[in-house]
Formats: sequence, structure tokens, C-alpha cells
Amino acid sequence: MFNSLLFPQNLCKELYSKVDVVDEERYDCEFKVGKHNKDIHELKLKIQDLGGKFKKPALRKVTGSEVGDWRKNVEAMSGMEGRKKMFDTAGGAQ
Repeated sequence: MFNSLLFPQNLCKELYSKVDVVDEERYDCEFKVGKHNKDIHELKLKIQDLGGKFKKPALRKVTGSEVGDWRKNVEAMSGMEGRKKMFDTAGGAQ
């Protein structure tokens, strides 16, 4: 009879020790999650603070003639003729 009680008692002791280990791991995980949540909250607050400090620069108005001039310059420099002009001006400077 003593032998029949010994097996369940040992089994209960093993299970209790395994439950204890798992409970410690669960506590550690909960602590880490809480710490990470706190860090995330602090970083969100920092982002909000930084977002309020920077002002958008005032945009200046661009006239239509400036846009036209820009397009003419791009069109003039595109293609082989534009590259030839760039090569000629760079070679003549030496």
C-alpha cells in the first residue's frame, strides 16, 4: 500500500515544481510586457511633443513665367544637342 501512494505523491511533486517554473516564466513575461508598454507610451509622448515643436515653412508663390523658364531649360538640355552643349562648355573651360 505504501508503494501505491508513493507514485502519485512523486507525480504531484514533479507537477508542482513544473507549475512553479512556468509561473515564474509567466511573471517574467508579464513584467517585460508591462515595461515595453510603458516604453511605447513614453515614445508616443515624445513623438507628440516633437510634432508640436516644428512649424511648417511658409510656401512662396511661384509665377507661371518661372515654371515656363524651368521647363525650357530642361527641354533645351535634353537629348543629344543639350549634351553636346554641356560637353562643349565643359571642354572649353580647360
